[in-house]
Amino acid sequence: MSRFPRIAPLSFFGLVLLGLGAACQPPPDDACNRVRFGWPFFQLDPSADVSDEAGIQIRFDVRSDLAPGVAANLFLRDEETDEQSFVGEAVSDADGLLSFSDVTIPEGDILFILEARDECGVQRTGRRAFVWDGLGIPQCSLSLGLPPEIPSDGSLPILGAEHDEDPGTAGIQVRVIVDAGRPDMQITVFARDRELDEDQEFIVDSEDDGTAEVLLTLPAGEQAIRSVCYWEPEDLRSNSATYVFDVDAP
Repeated sequence: MSRFPRIAPLSFFGLVLLGLGAACQPPPDDACNRVRFGWPFFQLDPSADVSDEAGIQIRFDVRSDLAPGVAANLFLRDEETDEQSFVGEAVSDADGLLSFSDVTIPEGDILFILEARDECGVQRTGRRAFVWDGLGIPQCSLSLGLPPEIPSDGSLPILGAEHDEDPGTAGIQVRVIVDAGRPDMQITVFARDRELDEDQEFIVDSEDDGTAEVLLTLPAGEQAIRSVCYWEPEDLRSNSATYVFDVDAP
């Protein structure tokens, strides 16, 4: 959730005249209704860079229903250092579009602040974004080295002897692969024996390609597997779906 409070655009209405005739005054002009802004979708990382200059420079458009020719100022706040800087000015075109180019953004949590002044006063809006470092975006998807057999009757997927990666060891040895999206993720894999109500837990770090593997020993019966991926810099956690299998006795 954004730490920046939502600031409603300001509107200025005519002063109400005191006296018996005040109730007969006309309603405020519609020209001073709230201005609407449409920010673009942000997924920011070095791939969005449009310049050879140092850092990451982006170009984006903000749509609005401002009248043509209204100037707007863009500011940028670095949420880690709490430093705010002026980015640039744009003038709304015939469709109310505000275009900003070569906007330099730091990595991490940032806040865009847009201010425009029209005949109704100051119109202000903000949008928070996160600028990734190019190593990937955290996720958490789980798969098995050998896909389970899917019964045609709609019952649980089956893991049998053909899925056993180490037949010489008791139980079925199943390879679990977790894609965490980036190389600096901590991954916890949980396996539950739903019949015995017993749990296994394994903690590993993702490799350079963002994945990690765990070899699980699963006894016969109904088993459930899921993973949790954690990214410490922003205290982010994501979960995979929980997969339930029926493991045949070896």
